[in-house]
Formats: sequence, structure tokens, C-alpha cells
Amino acid sequence: MGGPGRAGPACDASEAHDAGDGSRTDRHASVSASADLLERLRSIVLPLGRTWTDAAPLAHVRATLDRHFSAIDVPGIVASLASDAQTPWAVDTLALLQQRSPLSLCVTDRQLAKGRRLDLADAFRMELVLGYHAFASGDFVEGVRALLIDKDKQPRWRYATLDEVPQAQVEAFFVSPWPQGEHPLKALGDH
Repeated sequence: MGGPGRAGPACDASEAHDAGDGSRTDRHASVSASADLLERLRSIVLPLGRTWTDAAPLAHVRATLDRHFSAIDVPGIVASLASDAQTPWAVDTLALLQQRSPLSLCVTDRQLAKGRRLDLADAFRMELVLGYHAFASGDFVEGVRALLIDKDKQPRWRYATLDEVPQAQVEAFFVSPWPQGEHPLKALGDH
């Protein structure tokens, strides 16, 4: 006959048995094998989780991180970090943020706020829209140029400072480029 699905719709073992294909299914053996596999997976995965938890790289700066990143917006975060010159983590984080695209920082801040309210399917749809606009805006390509192509590490961002980034430009990143109902991930999450 060919294998499942070759001559028509695919079916599971119990449907094949009910259709009289001549083979037998042993539900007890199947459940037992599944339980064994699950136990082996647990023995591999659970220790990894413990390792990750034990080695949480930000645990020692969590209070500092929470204090600075609880600011209302990116300029507030930057100002908070700038006021904490005695904390090495704050100094390093500020230096890192100052290297990044101001537009991307503002979009990411908005994304985090908006994403908290989304289910997984809507979050993936939002990510695709943001990715589309990230390429279209030019800052992603400019970052690649500065870091990987010319290697001058001197990106010329679309907006040089956070103050120059228009809120309307940030909001435009969340507008789908596809017509209503035509998002490539529109069926994601449908049952």
C-alpha cells in the first residue's frame, strides 16, 4: 500500500487497526515506551534548567537592573544609568546602549510594553512586522555595515540621539505592511 498518507489521508495506529490493516497495536507497550522516553528526557533536561538557574548572569545585579529599567521610557533609563557612575554594571550598560540605534532602542521599549499583553501567536505576528520595518528603516543594515562589513564600528544611525526619534516613527514599526487579513502568519494559533 505505500506508507501512511500515500494513498489518502494519514491515520494513526488505532485508526489503521480499526480499518483492518492486519497489524495489531499494543496500547500498554506504547504508553510504557512513551513513559520511558519522557523519563529519559526529564533526566537530560531538568539538570540543564538547574544549571541555568544557578548560573544566572544577572542575579548579582538584579536590584540595580530593576532600579534603572523601571524608568518610564528609554531616555529615563539612560538618565538613570548616567546618574549611577559608581556602579560598573550601570556604566557598562550605559556605554552599550549609547552604541545602539536610538530608533531601535525606542522600538524595543515599545515592543516590550506591547508584547506583555499578547498571546504567543500575536507576538510572532508582531515580531514579523517589526523585522520587516527594521530592514526597511535602514538602521539594521547600517549596523551590519559598521560592525561586519567596513568594521569601523561607527554606525550612522537614522536618528543620532533618542531626542530626535519621533514617536510617530516608533508607532509606524507596529503597522503591518500587509493588507488586512493578509499577514503571512494570520493562521498561526488557529485550531
